[in-house]
Amino acid sequence: MPQLSDETRWLIITLSACGYIVPEISEALGCNARTTEGWLIRYAQTGSVKILPRSGRPRVTARDDDINIIAFNKVDLFKTAVDILNESGLYISAETIRNRLKENGLNACRAAQKELMTPFHRNMRLDFANEYLNFNHWDRAVWSDESTFVTGKPHSKIVWRVYNTRFDTENIQFVKNSGRSSVAVWGCMTINGLGPIHRIHGNFNQTKYLDVMDILVLPYINELYGNNCFFIQDRSPIHTTRMCQEWFNDNMGQNNIFLPSKSPDMNLIEHIWHLMKKKLSHRGIYRNSDHLWVTIRDTWNSMRDDINLMQSLVRSMHHRMQLIIEKEGGNTKY
Repeated sequence: MPQLSDETRWLIITLSACGYIVPEISEALGCNARTTEGWLIRYAQTGSVKILPRSGRPRVTARDDDINIIAFNKVDLFKTAVDILNESGLYISAETIRNRLKENGLNACRAAQKELMTPFHRNMRLDFANEYLNFNHWDRAVWSDESTFVTGKPHSKIVWRVYNTRFDTENIQFVKNSGRSSVAVWGCMTINGLGPIHRIHGNFNQTKYLDVMDILVLPYINELYGNNCFFIQDRSPIHTTRMCQEWFNDNMGQNNIFLPSKSPDMNLIEHIWHLMKKKLSHRGIYRNSDHLWVTIRDTWNSMRDDINLMQSLVRSMHHRMQLIIEKEGGNTKY
């Protein structure tokens, strides 16, 4: 059973005597139900909650060894247990290293991947967050962005089978190895749902971008908000050309908001792209780029009217600004 303090063990007994049941005691004290039940049984059998001496193999590391293991980890959090073992010179196993790290609340987790930011990027993000912290018009904003969907070898699936049948047809996950297909798209979203999506053929330049604005975006925005909305986009070189800036000045006035560089956590549509790519990764084999595009479009349409998702994302903008300020322009969980 996990080690609990003397006070916690006696609280278990006291709460039980007061009529509380095991789940209620466990929730109140923040301990496992089996642990709670174990101490109640121990008390019923012995009349005590004293921790008895334990037998077993003696600990193979001394206190100084444990301190050194943690110190090696703090120098480089990405060191493996084997790296620490080789550098420490201790005559123990890598598993023991892992156990000591776990005892100190450290767990092996897959690292989050974020773009590297310079102090300039952090300052730009911080300035933007301070400026828009109390912005009250996110419900009239349009987020837009481009993304590329690429087919690749799917993750290996788990199959329940008997031994020595790995290569039986029904146990094989078939994949396509004849090359990758890719499709570039542009899309936008608001608090009311997903807007139009457009497949990009060839090089996406300012002329093609403005065609999308004229043909798809203006009618969509005018129907929703008239000329009273805010168009949000990143600082892609295409978006910031003189021709594009003149178009936005003529058609949207001062309601064009450019996000700072290295700020996907501020562009809500990035979350939509992430969800779509996750869904598409489980769809199996795509015959070609046209087949991939059809699946992208169908997935987009299936999410188009998920108002709860859109509202949740838009309402998170204030919290996103707060986190960026707290992180002094650094990366956030979004």
